[in-house]
Amino acid sequence: MRRLTPYLLLAVLMLGTGAAAGLGLSGAPSRSGPGPQSARDLPTATVSTQPPARLYLQSFAFLNPNAGYGVFLKTGPRTNACEYLIGRTDDGGARFSSLESVTSWSCNNAQPLASSLAFDAHGDGFFFDPALFVTHNGGRSWMRDHQPETVLSVQARGDSVWMLEADCPRSGQTALCPLSLLESDDGGVSWYPPLSPPPASAFRGTQFPGQSWLVRTGQSSAYVVSVPPDGVGHSDNTFAFWFTANGGATWDPGQIPCGILAYSVALAAAPDGTLMAICAGGPAVGSQAKAVSRSEDGGANWVVYPGCNWQDQNCGNSPPTAIDSGYLGTTSVGVVSATTTFLQSGNVFLLVTHDGGADWQPVGANVGDGDSGPSQVSFFNPSDGLVLGNGTLWKTSDGGIDWSSVVPEP
Repeated sequence: MRRLTPYLLLAVLMLGTGAAAGLGLSGAPSRSGPGPQSARDLPTATVSTQPPARLYLQSFAFLNPNAGYGVFLKTGPRTNACEYLIGRTDDGGARFSSLESVTSWSCNNAQPLASSLAFDAHGDGFFFDPALFVTHNGGRSWMRDHQPETVLSVQARGDSVWMLEADCPRSGQTALCPLSLLESDDGGVSWYPPLSPPPASAFRGTQFPGQSWLVRTGQSSAYVVSVPPDGVGHSDNTFAFWFTANGGATWDPGQIPCGILAYSVALAAAPDGTLMAICAGGPAVGSQAKAVSRSEDGGANWVVYPGCNWQDQNCGNSPPTAIDSGYLGTTSVGVVSATTTFLQSGNVFLLVTHDGGADWQPVGANVGDGDSGPSQVSFFNPSDGLVLGNGTLWKTSDGGIDWSSVVPEP
């Protein structure tokens, strides 16, 4: 105890001196100058009111109703920077974890390098259109795959991945661009052309959104869709397609009739093979004339519901139909069966037809509200489906009779 006494005494003396100074009792002379500042004049800590960066679900690629991946758009509150991040969910989209940055760009002065997402069951992912980014470890890291052409579509079926590209000259805006199809059996590590390429062309210069290019219906079967030879819409417009049932060894030609002035077509296939094509005209203010074509024999014969081609003033006093509202997207059609199809065309609620496309009605309950946001429809089977609208995921397990919603949390 004796050895500690000097240190304790010194501590007590220092504590007393400090306390006296804090109470203004120190005997030391004060410095010259102005007196103590008031509390109002003392510097205060600055609290930032800048809002946090916003994350917004843009698109998804689900392997089943519960597991999949989502693309989030990240925007800074006061910056001009936009960024795409991709993460995985295993609870139906309620939470996405391990978000990884894929690409960024200037929000106002440039377009993103990719917009669509595809995954296989082995952790190989593809973020594409017009560029291509790939992952081979379930999204933990991404890298740019420098393709020489514009990547239009990437689709995986089992161990097979197909990619469709368009070879468009950079200087020409009105050229017909040939399509090239590539296949991969190692998750996109290497690509090779099919035995026989489809003889298709694509018009990319002034192509309207909503055009389907590649629709796979099996591991060896697929449709490749092309715009009309002149690249523009005309009155009895048809879109060409080529179908293969043997992995691209041979291709059978066909046509999709629209019956209206159409500039693009979104083609989708039901599990039973029924084809549903939504043809779209030129976009107007929040609307776009559309027509429906359905085929139950692989595209050999079609039933066409041209609707009201109100943009050409051929409707008299008839108002636009329900499907004319909003704009068509390539991921906005979900075909469940020969009679039931869901359509989300942006700026409107989810629509459904139960008679093969003749009549369309809103699903109700604001399902898939796409106002001011992107939209996507995906059905895994006649019962389970997902709809993305305005950053909210809607889920059904009974073919669209009942829906539940969740706002994804990254």
